[in-house]
This record gives sequence, C-alpha cells and structure tokens, in this order.
Amino acid sequence: MGNMLLSFLSHDYSGLVIAALILALGVAGFVLLKRRVLRWFFGAVVLTALVLGGGAVSHLVRISSIDSRFPPPGRMVDVGGHAIHILAEGPRGGPAIVWFGGGHSGGLAAYDLHRRIRGEARSILIDRPGTGWSDAGPFPRTTAGEVEEVMRALAAAGETGPFVFVGHSFGGLLAANIARRHPRQTAALVLLDATPLDVVLYGADKKGMGALGERAFFEGLRRIFGFYRSSGPGGRGSIEADPSGASRLLDTHARASFAEASIYAELAAAGLVGRAWDTMVYDGELGDMPLYLVAPRADDSIAPYAEGVVGPGPAARRFERFLFRARERYMAASSRSRRVYAPAGTHHNFPAEAPGFVVQTLRGVLADLAGAAGDTVEPPSGRQE
Repeated sequence: MGNMLLSFLSHDYSGLVIAALILALGVAGFVLLKRRVLRWFFGAVVLTALVLGGGAVSHLVRISSIDSRFPPPGRMVDVGGHAIHILAEGPRGGPAIVWFGGGHSGGLAAYDLHRRIRGEARSILIDRPGTGWSDAGPFPRTTAGEVEEVMRALAAAGETGPFVFVGHSFGGLLAANIARRHPRQTAALVLLDATPLDVVLYGADKKGMGALGERAFFEGLRRIFGFYRSSGPGGRGSIEADPSGASRLLDTHARASFAEASIYAELAAAGLVGRAWDTMVYDGELGDMPLYLVAPRADDSIAPYAEGVVGPGPAARRFERFLFRARERYMAASSRSRRVYAPAGTHHNFPAEAPGFVVQTLRGVLADLAGAAGDTVEPPSGRQE
C-alpha cells in the first residue's frame, strides 16, 4: 500500500485528485446530514477542499511553466515502461565519464564538472528516476534497481562504454554498486567522499536517513497542494548559466520528493535490514578494478555533526573516528585502489568547493587508464597514495 501511495503521489495532478475527493465528501455530508454541527463540519471540509484545490491548480500551472522554460537538453530513453533523461556530450574514443551527485539528485548536480571536461572527454549526466526530467519509475526506489535502470539508459542512448563511474556521497554508493554488478563495463570507479553502508548500519545517527525520507515525503505533500517554503526556488537564466537553480526548479515536480522519500527509506537503518546484502560493496569485491577514493584528509564540519548526534565528549570523538574510518573501507574493495586527498580546507562537499581539482583528478584517471602517466599523476593541491 505504501508503494502504491507513493506511485500515485508522484504525479503532479495527485493533489487535484485528492482535493476533488475531499470536496465530494464535504458536499455529500453537507447535503445529506441535517444536524447543524455536522453541516458546519462538512462546510469546513468543503472550504478546505477548495483551498487545497486552488493550491493544486497553482502547482500544476507552476510545473507547466517550469517544463516549458527548461526542456530536456539531452535524450529521453525508455528503460522498460518509463523514461530516463541522459545528457551525453564530448568526443568518443576513450572511457566515458558518468557522474552522480550526492543524495538522490539529478544530473544537473554535476553539471559544472561535466561542462569543464566535456570538451576533452565523453561526459554523461543521468537523471536518476524521479529527478530532473526522468520519470519516477516503479516503487519502491532501490539502489539495486537504479543500477539496472542506469545501465539500460546508457545502452538505449547508444553509450557502450567502458565507463568511469564517478559518484559523490550517496551517488558514490550507486556508482560502487554499478561497478560491482557490471565490472566488464566499468573502466574505473571514482568515489568522491562516498558514503558507505557501515555509516547507516552501525552509525550513531539512527534517524538520519529516515528523517530525510520523512522530510522529503512531507515536502512533496506540501508541493502538490501549492504550499512552498518560500516564494520559489532560484533558477534565473539558462541551465548553462545556473544549473543548480534549474535543478531546484525541476525538483518542484512531485516525483522528485516521493522518489527521494522512497530511496531514503531504503537507506534508513531499518530499511537496510532486508536490502543490505544487495547494496553493500565489500572488501575485495571489485577485484583489481582501478578505484580512486577522493576525499579530504580532515573535515572540520564532522565534529559539530557528531556532537549534534551523540552530544559532546568521548562518544562524539568515537563517532567522528568511526565516520572517517568507515569511509576508508572502500579502499579494501579493490587491490588497485588509490587514495587521493582533496585540497586542505575543503569539506564533504568539496566537488562544489574545488571543481577544478575534481576535474584535474579525472584527467589523471583517464591518463592512468590510457597508460600515459602511470603512477605519476597528481592533481593540483591534492596528494595521492
């Protein structure tokens, strides 16, 4: 029932349908019941339905405006009954780079990185189901399911690989799962401070992903009835000029919120009990696949987070050490792993803080794969071991 509800709510017209049902209930009660108190109650129901219906209509008008303003820049490809948007640019001839942003984000989250390298290498952005221009697809949303959808989308778009899969944060978890399930199509795996499942299963923040899922669900409910947190997200200009603003506007679609709610339900500690085996990438599972773990050596934003979860003191220090060590476990997934340190002073979101460093790191990865630089490649302001 939960998945059926999410599937229904992921349609932008769902708010209007709900408002119509509430209106019908209110009118029926007002007409059929004679007691004054009940007629007042159902009159209030009618008024509420009219307010919700007006908000639902305003939401549909806003969505229509966004869609006309931002048509998909790439191709919509069918992956078995639903469409996924894929933007592939740059010359062919070597391994293509496939980018995944943090969280359950669309391709525009990595657009700045994409446009910095598309002139010299094949670069691909994919909107995960529900994000950007992609349909939500079937529910529940799972990492394992999205792995196959991504690979089918690449094939349908005529992209044959091999691919360098690059993922930041939870996008790194998706990239690692693609590499594990499709090693022959993976030339290298680049993890930009990727989040390991250990953090979810054993970490102290047991409400973390579950809370994010609940927040996404209620944000979706507000949006389908036209209630937004502000006058509206950014998005001035074109996709090229303001990709992050365009991404926020596109995520006004109901499908973005409810797909996010579903995937975070999987990534909550309780949700992973039944799916951890399908989602983890463990020691040695990638054989000798080239793996690059790119992350800061130190991150001063971790300590306040740890203290916010468990309070100050030894427990926070333990949680902080755990967060760092859990991330380093990805190094054990392959016998050909390399640790690359992000520039000093950057944090978990270093792809946005130092995009030039990330792109230069990818140039080094491509050079390694081509056999042109061997172990001598070192990105600026970073260190490799």
